[in-house]
Amino acid sequence: MIPHSMAQPGLSRQIAELLSAGASALMPVAARLAPGAVLRWALDRMLARAPRALTASERELFGAARASSLRVGNLRVPVWEWGEAGAPRLVFMHGWGGRAADFAHLIRFFAASGYRVSAFDAPGHGAAPGEPCFAGMLEASNVVLRSLGRIQAVVAYDFGAWAYARTAAAGQAQQAVLVAPPADLEPATRAFARRHKLPETLQRRLRQKLAALCGMHDLAEHYAGRRAGLPDATLVVHDLGEPGLPPAHAARIARAWPGGRLFSTAGLSAGALLADRGVAEAIRDFLRGGFEVPQAYPQELESTWSAPDGTRLSVRPMRPGDVDLETRFVRELSPRTRYQRLLGLRKLSAGMIARLCHVDYRRELALVALTETAAGPRLVGVARYVATAGMDATEIALTIADDWQGRGLGSALLGRLVTAARARGVGRLDGITLADNAGMLGLAAKLGFDAAHDAEDSSVLRLSLAL
Repeated sequence: MIPHSMAQPGLSRQIAELLSAGASALMPVAARLAPGAVLRWALDRMLARAPRALTASERELFGAARASSLRVGNLRVPVWEWGEAGAPRLVFMHGWGGRAADFAHLIRFFAASGYRVSAFDAPGHGAAPGEPCFAGMLEASNVVLRSLGRIQAVVAYDFGAWAYARTAAAGQAQQAVLVAPPADLEPATRAFARRHKLPETLQRRLRQKLAALCGMHDLAEHYAGRRAGLPDATLVVHDLGEPGLPPAHAARIARAWPGGRLFSTAGLSAGALLADRGVAEAIRDFLRGGFEVPQAYPQELESTWSAPDGTRLSVRPMRPGDVDLETRFVRELSPRTRYQRLLGLRKLSAGMIARLCHVDYRRELALVALTETAAGPRLVGVARYVATAGMDATEIALTIADDWQGRGLGSALLGRLVTAARARGVGRLDGITLADNAGMLGLAAKLGFDAAHDAEDSSVLRLSLAL
């Protein structure tokens, strides 16, 4: 995960062999008798990363790429390219112990979305020769970015984000996307020390050694100190459960980087972020300006609603922090409700759910209904619109939890959404529903929507309301 490999001159081979064999019970004695030897062993052990082989799908993808190489020091590192020449260029930078193929899903997605995609293996990683070290990763980043000319965005993963932060060529890109960038060295060294029973004194020295190798110890502090050669806008992508990047640290990185934005998911491992379609779509939205000028949270739309039985619910616009609530809401929908409201889509990925929670209030709105339970707030309904042609027309969607259907909540939420859309200058609300969804059809008729069969699918009805 972190850059560099150290030789072990003078290290007691007996200590190294015993510790490597898992004799962690000997750590207190070894650390007291030979702290330098233990520190060198810990550094090598922590930085060791066995290269993984390409999958069949990855071999096919890279076999179809335009391959070349660039000289980095006395080595040549492989560079691959996909997409049409002249299209906006994206450059992918892998993390420590990774390789360009880690971005296979994103490479396919963005090449198919009209981008020119480039990726490379840093020295000692993937197909590149040499020994892995942070200096080599940094030099490769400089060489590759400078050689490619105008770049729309760099997408950097894990400690690839640290290399990008250090490179003098960071300003070659107009935008930056940092996926699961470690905030600092504390979580990694703490986890390693706990696993191997490393004493606190050696843990501090290990962290200092790693910081010296990386040229920094904190990503936000480092970039906040830079005043030149910066991208115009930055998106930080992270998962709320990632131990190496707590939510507060992710927000701090986003604030430190120019034009910083934050995209949070729930339930995805760091590696899974690179393979989730919802994450890919969020990155594409950012590149196209979807995160560029976020509108202030529309607090004036907050209200309450009382059910016929007297239960009071809070109604408010959706927030990025609602990812966990939305995840549970979708998970608890019955198969029938999921079929009717998601039009047969069996599952929404964690990235897709996160994208739904990151509402661009300039062109979309989602109102959620929340009830209080002994376990905390529970999301029980969502009504949303998304602009499809300026603000002249928008697509709408409404989903209500099964135990709240038939209690008037759908009418209340959709009615408030219609009122808000009219006040915001929306010209028309459009939607689709399955022809057998009697509840939605009755609600739409009550609110004045026109309904007509879809010309290509008789099982679907198209709804429309002029505002």
